Amino acid sequence: MAKLLPIIIFSLFIVNQSQASVENEFLDSLGKIEQINQAQNGFVSPLEVEKSPSSSKFNLFKFFAENRLLSKESIHFLLFLRCKAFLAFYHEPICSTTAYRMLEMMDFAIKVNPKAPSPLEKDSQDYWRSQGFTFISFKTEFIKILNDPHTTIYLESLVDKLAKVAQGNKLVGWNFFTFHVKELGMSQNEAIKYIAVLFQDISKVTLHLRYFAKDLDSRPKEFQTNLFLLRDAISFVQSVKVFNPDLFASTFYPPSVSTQLNNNFYHFYVPAYLFNSLKEIKSSFYSSMGPLLLTLTYEIITLKDDQSYVLASPQKLISPEHDYKMRDIYASYLGTQFAKNEYWKRVDFPIVQEAFGESIFKAFNLMLKN
Repeated sequence: MAKLLPIIIFSLFIVNQSQASVENEFLDSLGKIEQINQAQNGFVSPLEVEKSPSSSKFNLFKFFAENRLLSKESIHFLLFLRCKAFLAFYHEPICSTTAYRMLEMMDFAIKVNPKAPSPLEKDSQDYWRSQGFTFISFKTEFIKILNDPHTTIYLESLVDKLAKVAQGNKLVGWNFFTFHVKELGMSQNEAIKYIAVLFQDISKVTLHLRYFAKDLDSRPKEFQTNLFLLRDAISFVQSVKVFNPDLFASTFYPPSVSTQLNNNFYHFYVPAYLFNSLKEIKSSFYSSMGPLLLTLTYEIITLKDDQSYVLASPQKLISPEHDYKMRDIYASYLGTQFAKNEYWKRVDFPIVQEAFGESIFKAFNLMLKN
């Protein structure tokens, strides 16, 4: 337990309470935002506590957290298992290399948080949650963007717009994605990158903000300013998500995109960004497959709060029990379709939903072929 304690403290709080005032102020503000947004549903945050412990003594998630140098290899292994399970055998080698290259591009850290143990539980340090597993992605790119003084102008303008939307003053014709392209003059790919990198977690925990708040006093002034502005922007996104959910899809997804998606737009923009990164070295087919495989694997692993689906996968997903998961996976599919300008070729959600009800294999390949 003594060996695990520093890791647990680091995972839950990111920074030590003795660190300097700017960092503490930032984390304190995130805590207040989290309290305000307790009504938010959907993504199970890594800081939330579940009751039922895993029954296994050896836990892969605990292993990931304690062996950070092996994180990429560990996740690649889990992705490769899905290559074998959901693709024809002749796709397996390229699926494996695509998955590994994608993980390199993600430049990620894994956050795995333990369950809060009951005083009656022995060896409680062995109980780790599968639903407390998430990525902090694009670390280098995130730092680069927040170090840029021009980012302050971008975020100030965005916060102003989002504040009006969150307060119910819906701007006529205003759309989050369109704002980046038309008002800021970004290309479609650049807009996708900014949204994917900066807004990779819009849950009430905003775990990536907590992660990058480490050693905040040692960061450049531009980084500090921009991190606070990004916090404000995400808090307004969260407000729309909680208090005006009917506005969410039409506001935050590109105007042409289906509104049959969950209010977790990172499942759309992150795969789109990964597709754009992969297409420089892989075919369109495999560039689409990588992000979809990642989302599918994540949603399967987090289907239960134990280790049931870490190495194995269910044969199918059932409606309506698994509709939320299916919509997140479908968002990944639409993200890659949008990025490669083939959104018009998409398969509609009810067809994908029906395919999932027969087998995950069928649904996965249906999306890949269209």
